[in-house]
Amino acid sequence: MNIDWTPQPDWRPRLLRICERLRRRQPAVRAFLVAGDYAHGVQAADSVLTCIAFFPDWRPDYTLGAVQALDGLPVALDWPTTAFLVEVEPALQDDIRAHRLATAQPLLSYDPTLDGVLRDFRDRYFAPDERAARVRRLCDRAAALIDRGAGAGTGLAPAEAWEAFVFGVGPALCHVVDEPPARRRLLPRFRAAARVRRRPSLAGEVAGALALPERDAAAALRDAEALRDLAEAHIRATHADAVSGLLPRWASAVEKGRRSVAVLEGSDPEAASFAAVVTGLVVDQAATAVSPGFRLSPGYRERASELYGRCDVAALRHVLHEVRAAGE
Repeated sequence: MNIDWTPQPDWRPRLLRICERLRRRQPAVRAFLVAGDYAHGVQAADSVLTCIAFFPDWRPDYTLGAVQALDGLPVALDWPTTAFLVEVEPALQDDIRAHRLATAQPLLSYDPTLDGVLRDFRDRYFAPDERAARVRRLCDRAAALIDRGAGAGTGLAPAEAWEAFVFGVGPALCHVVDEPPARRRLLPRFRAAARVRRRPSLAGEVAGALALPERDAAAALRDAEALRDLAEAHIRATHADAVSGLLPRWASAVEKGRRSVAVLEGSDPEAASFAAVVTGLVVDQAATAVSPGFRLSPGYRERASELYGRCDVAALRHVLHEVRAAGE
């Protein structure tokens, strides 16, 4: 992909032109919003310009877009349905997508009713009781993953430990202080949240628990790509109908992972290694969602052991305890 990753000061008029072209092709689109780093004015050299395009459908769905080159910009087009926000509780369960919608900035709107629904969703998302409930949900999810990984007794690589932090402990502390959650950039954002809570040592505990100081980012990225190759072969053999949908997502994950590693490895080696491992974790989760037996397939244990490395479960439990206390 021919993408200029340099943050562009003139991105807004360019994105508006992209949206106008999209609507000429898809007249049913009800609104365009911009989300993520660009919406918040904190874009970096690995930021993706995320555009949310609502379209009418009765099915509650939210399709995450893969990164692509549009007018030379790194753009991801998300496609939620207008029905996605009808049932608020399910929409709030995915904290990344919920945060993306709640903090998105409007670009173009063709539906005043949808505008009102989005305002109500933002109000609900930022309500103190919902924030507290969100932190509890994330901590409970992390506890379940840690217990499952610690109790497996099979010698499998600790994918569950990484999931517990990336999809539980890390974003939970971010939500406590309204730090934007992330995937690849979660470690530095967790650090920032820990400093706000006056517990900067928590970030060091996480790095130690996940053995980040001894990791090499470039090697971890190669391990992530090797796991991606294994996942592709497995899905082709077991769920061939799903391959066409997964390949663009995996290509996007690897592209974003490569970019993050390139940006971070000189200044923040631990964050670069973290981003590389998360690149593989995203692929792993997607393959497991389609084929629950993926983690029992031939070759998975070796590939996953190389990618995830060792994990200090006791240290991760302690961080979880501290984060849960911070949210109460």
